[in-house]
Amino acid sequence: MEGKTVTQYFRILRQFGIFVKNKDIEDISFEEVMEWYDLMEVFEYQNNTFIPISMALKKFFEFHEMKGISIFNIALKNLALLETKR
Repeated sequence: MEGKTVTQYFRILRQFGIFVKNKDIEDISFEEVMEWYDLMEVFEYQNNTFIPISMALKKFFEFHEMKGISIFNIALKNLALLETKR
């Protein structure tokens, strides 16, 4: 990953952390992730904005799964595909 991408992902993850009120990662539900996407639609984010957001969340949760922290079901692995469904 390039430096710009890391910076962008970090910004996205900070915003998500604020949305979920800095919960422990084990306490974040898939429904909360979907609520965040719904909120972005309310604020009329452009569809191409969802791609880096999805990738940042996907990489974040994959990293924690590699470390042995189980988050929620496997559906999260397909977050990057959400953009195509919108």
